[in-house]
Amino acid sequence: MERIPGRLRLVIAAVVSGVVLGPSAQAAHADDGWRLEQPLASAVNRIYSDVAATGGDNAWAVGMKSDAGGIALAHYDGKAWTDVAPAPVTGPARLDVVAAAAPDDVWAAGSASGVAAADVRAHRATPSGPGGASLVQHWDGKAWRAIERPTPAPGWQSFVSDIAAFGGNSVWLTGFDFQESTSSYEYRLEKWDGKAWQKVALPPGPGGKTPTPWTIVGSGPEDITVSAEVTEGKKATPLLYHWDGHVWTVQEVPVPSDYPTGWIANRIAADPKGGVYAVGRQNKWDPTQDPGFVAHWDGKQWASLPASPFTEANATTVDNDGRLWTAGWAGGEPHMRFAVWTGEEWQKEDLPAEGTAHSEQSSVLAMTPVPGTKKLLAAGLFSSNNLKNTWGMLAAKGS
Repeated sequence: MERIPGRLRLVIAAVVSGVVLGPSAQAAHADDGWRLEQPLASAVNRIYSDVAATGGDNAWAVGMKSDAGGIALAHYDGKAWTDVAPAPVTGPARLDVVAAAAPDDVWAAGSASGVAAADVRAHRATPSGPGGASLVQHWDGKAWRAIERPTPAPGWQSFVSDIAAFGGNSVWLTGFDFQESTSSYEYRLEKWDGKAWQKVALPPGPGGKTPTPWTIVGSGPEDITVSAEVTEGKKATPLLYHWDGHVWTVQEVPVPSDYPTGWIANRIAADPKGGVYAVGRQNKWDPTQDPGFVAHWDGKQWASLPASPFTEANATTVDNDGRLWTAGWAGGEPHMRFAVWTGEEWQKEDLPAEGTAHSEQSSVLAMTPVPGTKKLLAAGLFSSNNLKNTWGMLAAKGS
C-alpha cells in the first residue's frame, strides 16, 4: 500500500468510478468524536482540499472531481451539504483554497491545470497543456462569478497557494508562476482592492534575501500574518510577516536544530488572543522519520511546544476554545489522525470509522473552526486502489 505524503501530494491522471459505500453518515452520533458530515455515497470521485465557515448555517468546501477533472463545490446550510455550480470554467480545473468573510462574501481559488500548487512547488508534479492564469471565483450570496486574474507570460502557468478574505477590499492571495521549460518560479503576494489585484512587496528577510510567501491568517484588515521563507543555497529559514494596516514586521521562527537544508513553517494558525502558531518540518521531500516543530508567537516573544505526534502536519487550526489542532500520519499508518494540544500534552483522535473501514488510506487537507459554535470541520479524502477510488471527506467534531 502506498502512503500519500503531504498536503495535496496527489497526481491523478485517470481515476475510475468509486463504489457506493455504507449507510448514511447522517446517523445519530456522539459529540465527543469525529463524524462524517456527508455520506461517502454522495462524495464518490471527489477530493475536498479546503473548507471555510462563517457560522453554523453557512460553510463551503472546495476541491476537484477526480474522475472528470472538474471543480467540486459544496455548501452547508445548517442541515445538509449540497452541490453548487461554480462560475463556468473551460477545460480541466480545480479549486484548492476557500475563504469566507461573510455569507455573501466568499472567495475560492485554484488552477486550470488540474494540478495542485503544493505539488508543483515541491517538484512532485508538472502541469500539462498551455500556460494560463490561475482561477479566482467570488460568491455574492446568489451566484459564483469569475474574478479576472493577470495572464502570465507565454509558457508560464499561474497557481494560487492561499487566499484569505477579511471583507470589503481586503482579500489577500499568495501564489506563483511556474515555467516548465526552465523549472523557474516567480512568487507573489497580492491584495484585491475591489477592482483589481495589486502586488504587495514583503520586506527583505535575513541577509537581504527575497522572501517566498505561502500561507495567510489573520483577524481583520489590520491584523494579517503571512508565513514565508528565505533560502540561501539550499538552506531555508522560516519567517512570519505581520501587517498592522500600516507597516510590515518580520520574525524569524525558532527551529529545533541547524539542519543542513533548513526548516519551513508549512502550517500556521492564528489564536483568539492575536498570537500565531507556526507548525513546521525539515526542508526535504518526505520527512517521514524526523520530528517537526511547533512554536507560538504571542506578539512579544516565542515559546516552543512539544512537536505534534506527526512528522509532518498536513493541516492545522485553532478551535474556538483556543486549542491547537493538527492532522497527519503517525508511524507509517495508512490513515491520518487528529491531535489536539491540551496545554500539557498531545492527544490523538481517529478519523470517522465510516470512512476508514471502507478505504485503504486517507488524508486530511484542511481544518477550520465554525464561528459561534464548538464545531470543527475537516476536509480531505478517503481512497483505495492507489487513488483509483476516492471519496471526498467532510468530517466534523462538536456542535
